[in-house]
Amino acid sequence: MQHQFVPLRQERARRIGYAVIVVAVTAVVLATLTPAGEQNTESIFACVFCGDQALADVLRNAVLYLPLGVGLALAGVRPRRVVLAGAVLSAAVELTQIALPGRDSSIGDVMANTGGAALGVLVVLSAPLWLRPPRRRSGTLALCWAVGITGVWGLTGWLLAPSFPKTVYYGQWTPNLGYIDWYRGKVLDARVGGQEIRSRRVSNSDALRQALLDGAPIDVLFVAGPNTSRLSSIFSIYDDRQQEIVLIGPRENDLVLRYATQAARFRLDQPELRSGEAGAKWRVGDTLSVTVRRSDPGWMVGVGSAQARQLGYTIAAGWTLLFYPRSQPDWLLAALNMAWMTGLLLPVGYWLRATPSSAAAVGICVVAAAGTPRLAGLLGTPYWLWIAMAIGLLLGAAASRGVGHLLHLVPDSDPPDP
Repeated sequence: MQHQFVPLRQERARRIGYAVIVVAVTAVVLATLTPAGEQNTESIFACVFCGDQALADVLRNAVLYLPLGVGLALAGVRPRRVVLAGAVLSAAVELTQIALPGRDSSIGDVMANTGGAALGVLVVLSAPLWLRPPRRRSGTLALCWAVGITGVWGLTGWLLAPSFPKTVYYGQWTPNLGYIDWYRGKVLDARVGGQEIRSRRVSNSDALRQALLDGAPIDVLFVAGPNTSRLSSIFSIYDDRQQEIVLIGPRENDLVLRYATQAARFRLDQPELRSGEAGAKWRVGDTLSVTVRRSDPGWMVGVGSAQARQLGYTIAAGWTLLFYPRSQPDWLLAALNMAWMTGLLLPVGYWLRATPSSAAAVGICVVAAAGTPRLAGLLGTPYWLWIAMAIGLLLGAAASRGVGHLLHLVPDSDPPDP
C-alpha cells in the first residue's frame, strides 16, 4: 500500500512545535543551569575543542539542542531564525554558567548547540522523505538502518578495546588524586605479570605496556580500609601526561575496574566495569588480594578466595561513550542499556513493511546481535537485550500507525510495476 499525505494543518503542527519547545527548553535548563560541584577557579570560555571528553561534549550538546530546532521548525519559525535562536539561547546559558559552581563555559559549546538546532531544522525539512515513505522506500530505509546499527555495535566494541599509550608510566598505591576519594587502606604488594609495580615511576614502561596488552594478570595485595561513597583507588597506573591507564578501587560495595580505551583517544567518555557487591564483605583491617586479568572476552576479576567474575561490555554499551552516569545503581545502568537497544531498533520497526528488504533488515539485526560480540571482543548478548530489541520493533510499528493517524494519511493502492 502506498500512502498520500493529506496536508497537516498548520495549526496542529504549531501546537506540536510549541509542546516540543517547552520540553526542549526545560531539558536545557535542567541539564545546564544547575550547580555541579565547587566554584570554578578559571574560565575556559575561549576553548573550542578541549578537555578529556571533548568529542563526547560536542555530541551531547548537539543532541541536547536538536529537539529545540525541531520544535521551532514545526512552529513555523524560519530556518535562519531557528539557528539564531539556538545560538542566542546557548550563549545566554554559557554566560550564566560562569557564575555556577562546577560548570564550564566555552565557545565550543555554543557552536555545538547551534549545530544541534540546525540539525533539528534538517530533521523537519527532510520529514517527507522518511516520515511516511512508500512501501518500497520504507523497506530500503529499514535495511539501511539495520546496516547502520551493525556498524554502531562493531564500533562500540572497537572503541571499548584497551589502548595503552606509549608514554612513561607511574605506579600508584592508594593515591590521593583529588577528583576521586582517597582510599585509606594500605597496599602491600602490586604486580603486573609478575613484575613488581611500586608507587613511583616504572623502570621499564614499554615492558609494562606490552604486558598489559598481552593480558598479563594484575595482582594487588592490600589491607582493607573503610569503603568510600565515591570511587577511590587502591592501585592505579597513570602516565606522565596524567592519563589513566588502569585503576582498581572500590565505590561503596562495588569493586571498579577502569582502563584506557580507544574511546579515550577520541575524547569520548570512559565507562567502567563493576564487580557487584565485592566490597560488602570487606572489613577494615582485612588483608585481601585482588586479581584482574584479561579474558576472551572481557576481564576476570577475583577478590580473595571468592570465585572470579567475568566482567565486560555488551553491544548495548554504546551510549556510555557519550555520557556515563557514575555513582548510579546497576539496575539503572541496565535499564539504560535496554533503552539504548530499544531506541536503535525502533526505526527498523517503524519502516517495516511486507517487503524482502524489511525481512532482510530484521535478519541483519538478529545476525549482528548474535555475531558482533564475538568479532568485537564484547560479551554475548543476554536475553534481556533481545527483549529490548523486540520491544523496539513493536514500538516502532505502533509509532508508524500512530503517525499515520496523526497526519491523516489516506491509503492508496500501489502503482503498477514499471
